[in-house]
Amino acid sequence: MIIDTHIHYNLDPLYADWKRYWKEAQAAGVSKSIVIGTDAQSNARAIEVAHQDPNLFCAVGYHPTDTPASSTHTEIQQLRALIEHHKDSLVAIGECGLDYFHVPKDQNAEQEKHRQKLLFGEHITLAKTYDLPLIIHCRDAYDDVLDVLNHFSKSDGKTPRAVLHCMSGSIEYLNKALELGFSISFAGNVTYKNADGIRELARHTPHDRLLIETDAPFLAPQSKRGNINEPAYIAETSAFLADFLSMEKDIFEKMISENSMRFFNLQTT
Repeated sequence: MIIDTHIHYNLDPLYADWKRYWKEAQAAGVSKSIVIGTDAQSNARAIEVAHQDPNLFCAVGYHPTDTPASSTHTEIQQLRALIEHHKDSLVAIGECGLDYFHVPKDQNAEQEKHRQKLLFGEHITLAKTYDLPLIIHCRDAYDDVLDVLNHFSKSDGKTPRAVLHCMSGSIEYLNKALELGFSISFAGNVTYKNADGIRELARHTPHDRLLIETDAPFLAPQSKRGNINEPAYIAETSAFLADFLSMEKDIFEKMISENSMRFFNLQTT
C-alpha cells in the first residue's frame, strides 16, 4: 500500500468531489493520505477533510506566495489556534518555505524575499514548539531555505524534522538537507522525460529517507501530463520509481509506507 504524503483534496477541482477521488485512490493502492493546507481557507478544509476518515491526516501552513504581503501576525496566530484545537488529525506544519520563481524582478524583490523568510521562520518556530515536522516548499531558493532553517535553529541548536516536498535542486542541496536529517519526497514530475536531474536526486536519496506524493491536483505523471492530477495517479509514480531504483514494486511500496509512517508518526488503523 502507498501513503500519499502531500495532496490537496482541499483545493479545487478536487475539493468539490473529494470523497470520490479518495475512494479511487484507495482502489489504486493508497492506504493513507496527508491533506496539505496553503492558506486560511485550505487549512480549514484540510482539517474538515481529515476529520472524516481515520486514514486521512492534515498539515496546516501558509505557502510563501499564498499569504497577504501586508502582515504575517494574523496568519501565525491562526495557525497556533488550529494546532491547539486539532492535534488529533494534524501531523505536520506546512506547506511553507520559499518561492522565488514568482518574485517580481523589480525594486520590490528583496522586500518580498525578506517577507517570505520571516514567514518561513515563524513556521520553523511553530514546528519546534509543537514538535511537529515541517513540509517545505522550495523553488529557486535552495541556499536561502537552508540559511533560514539554520538561522531560526541557532537559539537552541535544534533543527526541526522536515521533508523537502516535490524535490528539486542540486545534489549539493540534497546532501546538505540529508546532513540535517531531512526526508525527501518525489512527485509525478520525477516521471517526466526531461527530469533527469530530479531522477538523479532520487537515486542519491537513502532509501530510508524516501517519500512519494501526488501534489494533486498538480504535477500529473508523464502519461497524464497536461491533465488534472488525480490522486489515483500516484500508482504510476510509485511504479516508475520502483523500476528506476531496481526494486520490486511491493518491496518499494512497503519501504515508502514505513518511511511515511515513521516520519509523520502515523498510527495504524
